[in-house]
Amino acid sequence: MATRPDSGSGDAIITLEAVISKGAFSENVVFSLTVIEEPEEPEEPEEPEEPEAPEEPEAPEEPEAPEEPETPEAPEAPEAPEAPEAPEAPEEPEEPEEPEEPESPITAIEADKIALTWDAIRGENISPDSVTSALVLPTSGLNGTTISWTSSSSAISETGAVARPQAGSEAVSVVLVAVISYGDFTDTKTFSLIVQPFAQISQPYQPYQPAPAYVSVPTPTPAAVVEVEAPRTEISAFVNPFKDVKENDWFYDDVAYAVSRGLFVGTSESEFSPFLDVTRGMAAAVFARLNGAELANIAASTFVDVMPGEYYASPIEWANANGLAYGVGNGRFAPEAKLTRQDMAVIIKRYASFAGISLPSARPYQAFLDEIEIAEYAKEAVKDLYMAGIVSGRTGNTFDPKGYATRAEFAALLRRLSLLG
Repeated sequence: MATRPDSGSGDAIITLEAVISKGAFSENVVFSLTVIEEPEEPEEPEEPEEPEAPEEPEAPEEPEAPEEPETPEAPEAPEAPEAPEAPEAPEEPEEPEEPEEPESPITAIEADKIALTWDAIRGENISPDSVTSALVLPTSGLNGTTISWTSSSSAISETGAVARPQAGSEAVSVVLVAVISYGDFTDTKTFSLIVQPFAQISQPYQPYQPAPAYVSVPTPTPAAVVEVEAPRTEISAFVNPFKDVKENDWFYDDVAYAVSRGLFVGTSESEFSPFLDVTRGMAAAVFARLNGAELANIAASTFVDVMPGEYYASPIEWANANGLAYGVGNGRFAPEAKLTRQDMAVIIKRYASFAGISLPSARPYQAFLDEIEIAEYAKEAVKDLYMAGIVSGRTGNTFDPKGYATRAEFAALLRRLSLLG
């Protein structure tokens, strides 16, 4: 039996040992125990204090009077705009660099020889085998070389002027040599050219004189060239000498009209060449004949490429003076250049205005599929002539403005124009 310690003396720790025996043998078992002290007696509770009386609430503070609003500040005067800066002076253009000196005179000569081609000297000519107008012969190369020229014939001068043989003469073969020099070094380049004679006129121009009407059967229009069918008109007596113009050709009446009035002549005694392209010089001659122009007193040509004695020389001066045809620049007329269909339309409209022929609006204008290819300067003429029934298109509703006008087409247009005058 254990006795608990008094209150306040602390807990007591007790060791309890048990001895277990049997005969001469025994074993001890030890237990360590803590005896808790007696608890203290509870104290008497204190009397609660009387609660304090609540304090009187403080009177609310008087609200502060609102502050007087501040007087707004006067806006600041805007700053005066800054004076614009003076523009900077433009920079001085850089001086062009001087071309580099060629590696050697031989290199310069070789480069200028390569650049000296037929296209560089041909002017208005199309082929070296058919020279009919002046050549453009340079006297210096791009690489500082000097170029001089020699010719084997007076048909082509050292300056490029061309003297064509008279009609009926043979073509002239010319060897034109360029001598390219740089200092003491030289090289040559040779051009083999053929100067063609003037075209032969098979019969002289005869002014128009009325004669009994010529009548032929209507003929179909081929698919290759679609033209407006012109009504019959009085055609002078016509004995057909041309083996290339048949009565069943669509252009037979047109050729008969043009030849019987002296507007066209054959390209030989037996050929009219209906599909041969019209040239600028040929067109000028035809309009002079159509107008019955007096050409005897016309002075020499003002164009450097129109040679005296050529059949179109006086007609070109007459056409130029009356605003029907002009030069192509650099004092040239290019009489042997082919006449495009759009230029043919322009010249015919100019002639109608010159001759006082009114162009009626006989049908509405129908745009061609290649309308965009017609040059701006020619669009009004093409439209007016189409509406007047003078021109029409080619196959597939195209006008082919840059295609060349043939002699047959030109004769047809002249005949239709005559019906309006």
